[in-house]
Amino acid sequence: MDKDFLLNGSKTFCMFPWVHLNIVPNGNVYPCCVGVSSDPLGKITDDVKFDDIINNENFKELRNNMLADIPSNACTSCYDLEKFGNSFRKYANESFGHLIDEALDNTDSDGTLHDFKMRYCDVRFKNICNFKCRTCGPDYSSSWALEENRHMGTKHKIYDLSTNTNILEEFLNHIPNVELVYFAGGEPLITDEFSEKVKSYEAEYEVRLEEIKNREKEALLTNYDKIKHIERLVNDYYTNIPWYHNQMWETKAKMDEIIEEFKKL
Repeated sequence: MDKDFLLNGSKTFCMFPWVHLNIVPNGNVYPCCVGVSSDPLGKITDDVKFDDIINNENFKELRNNMLADIPSNACTSCYDLEKFGNSFRKYANESFGHLIDEALDNTDSDGTLHDFKMRYCDVRFKNICNFKCRTCGPDYSSSWALEENRHMGTKHKIYDLSTNTNILEEFLNHIPNVELVYFAGGEPLITDEFSEKVKSYEAEYEVRLEEIKNREKEALLTNYDKIKHIERLVNDYYTNIPWYHNQMWETKAKMDEIIEEFKKL
Protein backbone atom coordinates (compact mmCIF):
# COMPACT_ATOMS: atom_id res chain seq x y z
CA MET A 1 0.00 0.00 0.00
CA ASP A 2 1.45 3.37 -1.08
CA LYS A 3 1.38 5.36 2.16
CA ASP A 4 2.57 8.58 0.53
CA PHE A 5 -0.26 8.38 -1.98
CA LEU A 6 -2.81 7.79 0.77
CA LEU A 7 -1.69 10.80 2.78
CA ASN A 8 -0.90 13.20 -0.06
CA GLY A 9 -2.41 12.01 -3.33
CA SER A 10 -5.66 10.30 -2.48
CA LYS A 11 -8.88 12.30 -2.86
CA THR A 12 -10.69 10.32 -0.17
CA PHE A 13 -8.24 8.86 2.37
CA CYS A 14 -8.50 10.30 5.88
CA MET A 15 -6.84 9.20 9.11
CA PHE A 16 -9.89 9.95 11.26
CA PRO A 17 -11.69 6.56 10.91
CA TRP A 18 -8.56 4.95 12.36
CA VAL A 19 -7.94 7.35 15.26
CA HIS A 20 -11.18 9.12 16.06
CA LEU A 21 -14.90 8.98 16.79
CA ASN A 22 -17.10 12.07 16.89
CA ILE A 23 -19.90 11.38 19.40
CA VAL A 24 -22.60 14.02 19.76
CA PRO A 25 -25.07 14.53 22.63
CA ASN A 26 -27.90 12.49 21.10
CA GLY A 27 -25.54 9.51 20.80
CA ASN A 28 -25.01 9.66 17.04
CA VAL A 29 -21.50 8.79 15.89
CA TYR A 30 -19.73 10.34 12.90
CA PRO A 31 -16.26 9.95 11.39
CA CYS A 32 -15.61 13.56 12.43
CA CYS A 33 -17.46 16.75 13.35
CA VAL A 34 -17.98 17.74 9.69
CA GLY A 35 -19.46 14.36 8.77
CA VAL A 36 -22.83 14.63 7.03
CA SER A 37 -25.31 15.07 9.90
CA SER A 38 -28.03 13.10 8.14
CA ASP A 39 -25.69 10.13 7.73
CA PRO A 40 -24.46 8.94 11.16
CA LEU A 41 -22.39 5.77 11.07
CA GLY A 42 -23.75 4.45 14.36
CA LYS A 43 -25.35 5.35 17.66
CA ILE A 44 -24.09 4.92 21.22
CA THR A 45 -26.62 3.30 23.54
CA ASP A 46 -26.46 1.47 26.86
CA ASP A 47 -25.71 -1.73 24.94
CA VAL A 48 -23.44 -0.37 22.20
CA LYS A 49 -19.79 0.42 22.99
CA PHE A 50 -17.00 2.25 21.18
CA ASP A 51 -15.57 -0.98 19.80
CA ASP A 52 -18.99 -2.02 18.51
CA ILE A 53 -19.21 1.23 16.55
CA ILE A 54 -15.67 1.40 15.23
CA ASN A 55 -16.04 -2.01 13.60
CA ASN A 56 -19.66 -1.89 12.50
CA GLU A 57 -20.41 -2.36 8.81
CA ASN A 58 -20.57 1.39 8.15
CA PHE A 59 -17.10 2.11 9.52
CA LYS A 60 -15.54 -0.93 7.86
CA GLU A 61 -16.99 0.13 4.51
CA LEU A 62 -15.77 3.69 5.05
CA ARG A 63 -12.19 2.56 5.72
CA ASN A 64 -12.17 0.23 2.72
CA ASN A 65 -13.56 2.98 0.49
CA MET A 66 -10.80 5.31 1.62
CA LEU A 67 -8.10 2.74 0.98
CA ALA A 68 -9.51 2.21 -2.53
CA ASP A 69 -9.92 5.97 -3.16
CA ILE A 70 -13.70 5.61 -3.42
CA PRO A 71 -15.86 8.54 -2.21
CA SER A 72 -18.26 8.04 0.71
CA ASN A 73 -21.43 10.00 1.38
CA ALA A 74 -20.44 10.65 5.00
CA CYS A 75 -17.44 12.67 3.81
CA THR A 76 -19.20 14.88 1.26
CA SER A 77 -18.48 18.05 3.25
CA CYS A 78 -14.72 17.65 2.82
CA TYR A 79 -15.00 16.82 -0.88
CA ASP A 80 -16.98 20.03 -1.37
CA LEU A 81 -14.48 22.09 0.62
CA GLU A 82 -11.57 20.74 -1.39
CA LYS A 83 -13.05 22.18 -4.58
CA PHE A 84 -12.01 25.54 -3.12
CA GLY A 85 -9.01 24.70 -0.92
CA ASN A 86 -8.35 23.01 2.39
CA SER A 87 -10.49 20.58 4.37
CA PHE A 88 -10.69 18.73 7.67
CA ARG A 89 -9.64 15.56 5.85
CA LYS A 90 -6.34 17.20 4.89
CA TYR A 91 -5.94 18.44 8.45
CA ALA A 92 -6.43 14.88 9.72
CA ASN A 93 -3.72 13.51 7.46
CA GLU A 94 -1.30 16.27 8.39
CA SER A 95 -1.95 15.86 12.11
CA PHE A 96 -2.14 12.07 12.40
CA GLY A 97 -0.24 10.82 9.34
CA HIS A 98 2.57 9.74 11.67
CA LEU A 99 0.26 6.91 12.77
CA ILE A 100 -0.37 5.46 9.31
CA ASP A 101 1.86 2.42 9.79
CA GLU A 102 0.01 1.47 12.94
CA ALA A 103 -3.33 2.08 11.23
CA LEU A 104 -2.60 -0.07 8.19
CA ASP A 105 -0.96 -2.86 10.19
CA ASN A 106 -4.11 -3.15 12.33
CA THR A 107 -6.60 -3.15 9.45
CA ASP A 108 -7.98 -6.36 7.94
CA SER A 109 -9.03 -6.76 4.32
CA ASP A 110 -12.70 -6.33 5.30
CA GLY A 111 -11.98 -3.00 7.00
CA THR A 112 -11.94 -4.33 10.57
CA LEU A 113 -9.65 -2.28 12.81
CA HIS A 114 -7.90 -4.15 15.59
CA ASP A 115 -6.76 -2.42 18.79
CA PHE A 116 -8.54 0.92 18.20
CA LYS A 117 -6.75 3.75 20.01
CA MET A 118 -8.52 7.08 20.20
CA ARG A 119 -5.91 9.71 19.37
CA TYR A 120 -8.29 12.58 18.71
CA CYS A 121 -11.13 12.93 21.22
CA ASP A 122 -14.35 14.78 20.45
CA VAL A 123 -17.05 13.36 22.74
CA ARG A 124 -19.86 15.79 23.53
CA PHE A 125 -21.74 14.52 26.53
CA LYS A 126 -24.54 17.09 26.80
CA ASN A 127 -26.32 19.76 24.79
CA ILE A 128 -26.66 21.96 27.89
CA CYS A 129 -25.74 25.49 26.82
CA ASN A 130 -26.56 28.99 28.01
CA PHE A 131 -26.13 30.45 24.50
CA LYS A 132 -28.13 30.37 21.30
CA CYS A 133 -25.50 30.96 18.62
CA ARG A 134 -27.08 31.58 15.25
CA THR A 135 -24.82 28.96 13.68
CA CYS A 136 -25.92 26.29 16.16
CA GLY A 137 -29.15 24.40 16.78
CA PRO A 138 -31.20 22.36 19.27
CA ASP A 139 -29.04 19.22 19.11
CA TYR A 140 -26.08 21.18 20.53
CA SER A 141 -27.77 23.88 22.60
CA SER A 142 -30.48 23.39 25.20
CA SER A 143 -31.30 27.10 24.90
CA TRP A 144 -32.05 26.55 21.22
CA ALA A 145 -34.06 23.41 22.05
CA LEU A 146 -36.23 25.13 24.65
CA GLU A 147 -36.94 28.11 22.42
CA GLU A 148 -37.92 25.98 19.42
CA ASN A 149 -40.12 23.83 21.64
CA ARG A 150 -41.82 26.91 23.02
CA HIS A 151 -42.42 28.73 19.76
CA MET A 152 -42.55 25.97 17.14
CA GLY A 153 -44.16 23.11 19.02
CA THR A 154 -41.16 20.84 18.51
CA LYS A 155 -40.11 18.22 21.05
CA HIS A 156 -36.33 18.60 21.19
CA LYS A 157 -34.70 16.89 24.14
CA ILE A 158 -32.05 17.76 26.67
CA TYR A 159 -29.42 15.09 25.99
CA ASP A 160 -27.08 13.66 28.60
CA LEU A 161 -24.76 10.85 27.54
CA SER A 162 -23.10 10.88 30.97
CA THR A 163 -25.97 8.76 32.30
CA ASN A 164 -24.49 5.96 30.20
CA THR A 165 -21.83 4.57 32.55
CA ASN A 166 -20.29 2.54 29.71
CA ILE A 167 -19.38 5.58 27.63
CA LEU A 168 -17.76 7.37 30.59
CA GLU A 169 -15.70 4.31 31.46
CA GLU A 170 -14.67 3.73 27.85
CA PHE A 171 -13.79 7.38 27.45
CA LEU A 172 -11.46 7.34 30.45
CA ASN A 173 -9.84 4.11 29.24
CA HIS A 174 -8.81 5.88 26.03
CA ILE A 175 -7.21 8.88 27.74
CA PRO A 176 -3.64 7.44 27.77
CA ASN A 177 -3.68 7.29 23.95
CA VAL A 178 -5.12 10.73 23.28
CA GLU A 179 -3.00 13.34 21.48
CA LEU A 180 -5.66 15.96 20.81
CA VAL A 181 -8.81 16.80 22.75
CA TYR A 182 -11.57 18.98 21.34
CA PHE A 183 -14.13 20.48 23.73
CA ALA A 184 -17.29 21.93 22.23
CA GLY A 185 -20.99 22.33 22.84
CA GLY A 186 -23.14 22.06 24.48
CA GLU A 187 -21.18 24.48 26.60
CA PRO A 188 -18.43 22.30 28.12
CA LEU A 189 -17.47 24.74 30.85
CA ILE A 190 -20.81 24.38 32.63
CA THR A 191 -20.87 20.58 32.70
CA ASP A 192 -19.47 18.37 35.44
CA GLU A 193 -18.00 16.01 32.83
CA PHE A 194 -15.73 18.77 31.52
CA SER A 195 -14.20 19.28 34.95
CA GLU A 196 -13.68 15.54 35.41
CA LYS A 197 -12.15 15.18 31.96
CA VAL A 198 -9.69 18.03 32.52
CA LYS A 199 -8.64 16.52 35.83
CA SER A 200 -8.00 13.18 34.12
CA TYR A 201 -5.38 14.57 31.72
CA GLU A 202 -1.87 14.26 33.07
CA ALA A 203 0.61 15.81 30.67
CA GLU A 204 0.93 15.35 26.95
CA TYR A 205 -2.32 16.53 25.44
CA GLU A 206 -3.14 19.40 23.18
CA VAL A 207 -6.54 20.88 23.92
CA ARG A 208 -8.65 22.98 21.58
CA LEU A 209 -11.32 25.07 23.28
CA GLU A 210 -14.05 26.00 20.83
CA GLU A 211 -16.50 27.36 23.36
CA ILE A 212 -15.03 29.79 25.91
CA LYS A 213 -18.04 31.64 27.20
CA ASN A 214 -18.99 30.55 30.67
CA ARG A 215 -17.89 32.75 33.57
CA GLU A 216 -17.76 30.21 36.39
CA LYS A 217 -14.57 28.38 35.62
CA GLU A 218 -11.81 29.66 37.91
CA ALA A 219 -11.62 26.25 39.60
CA LEU A 220 -11.06 24.58 36.24
CA LEU A 221 -8.22 26.89 35.29
CA THR A 222 -6.06 25.38 38.03
CA ASN A 223 -6.17 22.06 36.17
CA TYR A 224 -4.88 23.43 32.88
CA ASP A 225 -1.28 23.44 34.09
CA LYS A 226 -1.33 19.65 33.58
CA ILE A 227 -1.82 20.08 29.86
CA LYS A 228 1.07 20.51 27.47
CA HIS A 229 -0.57 23.01 25.17
CA ILE A 230 -3.92 24.74 25.00
CA GLU A 231 -4.80 26.05 21.57
CA ARG A 232 -7.53 28.61 21.98
CA LEU A 233 -9.42 27.82 18.84
CA VAL A 234 -11.51 30.94 18.72
CA ASN A 235 -13.51 31.83 15.65
CA ASP A 236 -12.54 35.05 13.92
CA TYR A 237 -15.66 36.81 15.05
CA TYR A 238 -14.36 36.80 18.64
CA THR A 239 -11.17 38.69 17.97
CA ASN A 240 -10.89 40.06 14.44
CA ILE A 241 -14.23 41.70 13.69
CA PRO A 242 -16.20 44.41 15.51
CA TRP A 243 -17.87 43.56 18.82
CA TYR A 244 -21.35 44.21 17.47
CA HIS A 245 -20.93 41.38 14.94
CA ASN A 246 -20.17 39.02 17.81
CA GLN A 247 -23.29 40.10 19.67
CA MET A 248 -25.34 39.60 16.50
CA TRP A 249 -23.86 36.11 16.16
CA GLU A 250 -24.46 34.99 19.73
CA THR A 251 -27.43 35.94 21.86
CA LYS A 252 -26.33 36.99 25.35
CA ALA A 253 -22.77 37.57 24.11
CA LYS A 254 -20.84 40.39 25.80
CA MET A 255 -17.60 41.02 23.95
CA ASP A 256 -15.80 42.82 26.78
CA GLU A 257 -16.43 39.88 29.14
CA ILE A 258 -15.30 37.36 26.51
CA ILE A 259 -12.01 39.21 25.99
CA GLU A 260 -11.37 39.16 29.75
CA GLU A 261 -11.92 35.39 29.76
CA PHE A 262 -9.36 34.98 26.97
CA LYS A 263 -6.81 36.85 29.06
CA LYS A 264 -7.28 34.39 31.91
CA LEU A 265 -6.63 31.45 29.61
